[in-house]
Amino acid sequence: MLSAWGLVKSVEVRLGRKASEVLQGWRLNSMALRWTLVDPDAEPEDRYAQRLAEARQGSGRRGPVNPYFRRLYADLANLIATEGRPFLQTLFAREHTAQVDAAERERREDAFRSAALRLMYCSPTMELGVDISSLNTVYMRNVPPTPANYAQRSGRAGRSGQPALVLSYCGATSPHDQYFFADPVRMVAGAVSAPTLELANEELLKAHFRALWLAATRQRLPGKVKELVDISAPGRPVQPEFMQALGKDEAYRAAQADCQAIVDDLLEKQWLGATQPPWLTGSWLESLTRGAALDFDAALGRWRELLEAVDGQINQSLKDLGNHALSERDRQAADTRLRAARMQQQLLLADKPGSRNNNNDFSTYRYLASQGFMPGYNFPRLPLMAYIPGTREQVGGGTYITRPRFVGISEFGPHSLIYHEGNTYKVKGALLGLQDNAVAAGTATLATQDALVCGACGHAHLGDAAELELCCHCGTPLKL
Repeated sequence: MLSAWGLVKSVEVRLGRKASEVLQGWRLNSMALRWTLVDPDAEPEDRYAQRLAEARQGSGRRGPVNPYFRRLYADLANLIATEGRPFLQTLFAREHTAQVDAAERERREDAFRSAALRLMYCSPTMELGVDISSLNTVYMRNVPPTPANYAQRSGRAGRSGQPALVLSYCGATSPHDQYFFADPVRMVAGAVSAPTLELANEELLKAHFRALWLAATRQRLPGKVKELVDISAPGRPVQPEFMQALGKDEAYRAAQADCQAIVDDLLEKQWLGATQPPWLTGSWLESLTRGAALDFDAALGRWRELLEAVDGQINQSLKDLGNHALSERDRQAADTRLRAARMQQQLLLADKPGSRNNNNDFSTYRYLASQGFMPGYNFPRLPLMAYIPGTREQVGGGTYITRPRFVGISEFGPHSLIYHEGNTYKVKGALLGLQDNAVAAGTATLATQDALVCGACGHAHLGDAAELELCCHCGTPLKL
């Protein structure tokens, strides 16, 4: 009868490929349904909803309608209806990390201080020097590593006796988060361990002693790395006047005397341990101070490699643009690569318009600190860098973001997603330094190198070694 009146129709439901897996069913005609508006506070009339509500309430859960979200959506709808666009314009957030330009970071701090900006996404430990006396809420996207980190991050809010709300999200797939979710007292009221510092650290002492040597030379360094080198000479060596000033013998003697006094004090007080470190030999300090000028020149190697690779990309893009045999699509791609390479060149030369030299990753002292030549605790040592192009809102923009190597090796991997300033970027390639046996084929923008991996031991044969017939490590025949 229902089928005759067009309310339902017979259908077959196939559960598999076999004939026995086909079931006969009935499908309700949607045109036969009548939708009516009901009172949202009214109880459900159908028995299934009533039993579901009873089961949920019996197990301690809420009923089908959550009054909190119902009021929330109603209040938001009323605000939008009464205030309109001005209300929506106040709903925005901004980043506050070391990757943000200093001038822009100061503007955001001022806006946050005046409550024009009500929400900031910060690095795990918020940058110091920000007035956050009125901050009343801190939300952590995961549980901090230790109670000390929790106390530091949660303590940003509720100062001067003001109440504050601190929330921590516990990820379902994180054993660390789930452990403290089950026992939050261990994190919230846990013991804060005293920080430890390993003074018998050769690289740490080298960085500080090089800083003492640089101060002993009394040579003022320019603000940009490019001003240290002869930019037009092959290999871009350090300017002769700088090398002459850095190579003064009296600077070596003064620096060695100061450093020797520090080493003697460390050994006397046993701050380097009960026994003298094996690397602290009698000639260690002299070789460090005597080789400081060479280390200074070597620290500029990374900058030279990046600039050489960018120059190569510019030359290759110009060559492609002049090749009339290429298609229009390839020529447009070459033009895009050319503009991106020139932006990178501006960053490397610290010539980006409107930027401050002291905030550029390639300003002299900041760059030397990042390369481990000098101490720089605010910046990762020997970081991996990713170039982020400008957005539509940032015409002519573009910047380098840095990550510690153990983080960047995964975050900057092939096809990885990078989130920066509210935008999503996808890693498309790597900018490698030019090598003697690296060949750029055709219109490729990335220099490549042949490699052959042994299937038995996993040894990688690079360059000319890829043409060997036997593995140089285990002797197994190599197969392509």
